[in-house]
Amino acid sequence: MGYNKFNLALIHSVLDDSDVQNILELGNQVINNTELDTNEKLGKPYFTKLGYNHTSVDWNGEDGALKIDLTKDIDEKYKGKYDIVTNAGTTEHIRNQYKSFKNLHEFGTDDCYYVNSLPLDTNQNQKLHGKKTNPHGLYEYNTNFFIELCKLCNYEVIDINTKIGTWAGINFCNSIYKKTKDSKFIDQEVFNEILKNNTIFYSRGSDK
Repeated sequence: MGYNKFNLALIHSVLDDSDVQNILELGNQVINNTELDTNEKLGKPYFTKLGYNHTSVDWNGEDGALKIDLTKDIDEKYKGKYDIVTNAGTTEHIRNQYKSFKNLHEFGTDDCYYVNSLPLDTNQNQKLHGKKTNPHGLYEYNTNFFIELCKLCNYEVIDINTKIGTWAGINFCNSIYKKTKDSKFIDQEVFNEILKNNTIFYSRGSDK
């Protein structure tokens, strides 16, 4: 989905209150710079100019992104390396949700922050906000997905909400949480149960 004023504010809420240096961005994200006071069109130059060590990963390997397939095990050299992982509209396009979220866990340092801004489960959206979610990607997430994930992985919850974003004026499933020394990723059977109960899957052919 790319960066907009709203999801960048979520990321800056972490950056401005922590000593984060190494950013991992899922997808080679573009910036809606009509909303922002920047001429940058991509996340990489935007964060690099702010003084951060920025890495993006995307299976297409474009715009300086590392060509990494999040549905496969990541190389050891990338594990435990990043202080913050941003997911501004990437995992909803990935069929293998277990592997992608396990990889997110492994990318992070022992006190890594995770910022997700993803399509909101249309049923929850309708219940809370009286509107449906615009079709986008393979998955829509209920906030309970992240509540359960954080509880079972021993992540520290910082914020989980369904606030409206500036992109297309729609509500998102937003979550910010932090890894702790006791965090351990759950096994696939448990994860798949959370996924089944707290997401909506759409079969759309173009996603990975």
